[in-house]
Amino acid sequence: MSFTNFLELHEDLYDENDYFNSFYRNSLLFKNIIDNTLDLNKLEFSYCAINLSNIDIISSIKSVIDYFEDIICSKEIQLEFINDIDKNIVACDEEKLQRIVFNLIHNSIKYTNKNDKIIVSTKEKDNKVYISVEDTGIGVPSNELRKIFNKFFQGSFSKSNMDGGMGVGLFIVNKFVKFLDGKIYVYSKPNKGTKIMIELPFFLVEKPTKKLVAI
Repeated sequence: MSFTNFLELHEDLYDENDYFNSFYRNSLLFKNIIDNTLDLNKLEFSYCAINLSNIDIISSIKSVIDYFEDIICSKEIQLEFINDIDKNIVACDEEKLQRIVFNLIHNSIKYTNKNDKIIVSTKEKDNKVYISVEDTGIGVPSNELRKIFNKFFQGSFSKSNMDGGMGVGLFIVNKFVKFLDGKIYVYSKPNKGTKIMIELPFFLVEKPTKKLVAI
């Protein structure tokens, strides 16, 4: 029996709200800090390797969403996935795509509260793929919107947040989106929520391809 299963079966020994939820939240935060630190170290080099292959983009995104199931339940927020793409296969660097989606969802979770909602959506238009992560969280002040992709930036909206972080998640997202020849858009209103949408080219490759892009 795993440690987490033990806790679920013996609620009399541990208060779920104080311990079990904290366990998931802290483990997720710790993993993300490690992954972001590794990504940040890679960005210190002059070039970044992009490994393109034809992937099932919907399955790739869903696997990231599934990772958050426990933390979503423990924080009592909703996470919904809406897919409007008919052709799921697209050429992309799957590892970087998943890091992008992971950081966007993790960022939304940090700034949402009980009963808030996060919607991850995908659509295709004019040979472009659009992936959006929208939440009903605390939002970002208009004077800080341009700074949220800066390295180590933690704005006033994060001062009261208890989930912490290094302020590099969105910096990495922005870098990886550019490496994939994409664009990123942000819409936010304080106390209403935030929507971050990425645009990526929709194409296929004949075989897996590796290329180097300047950082």
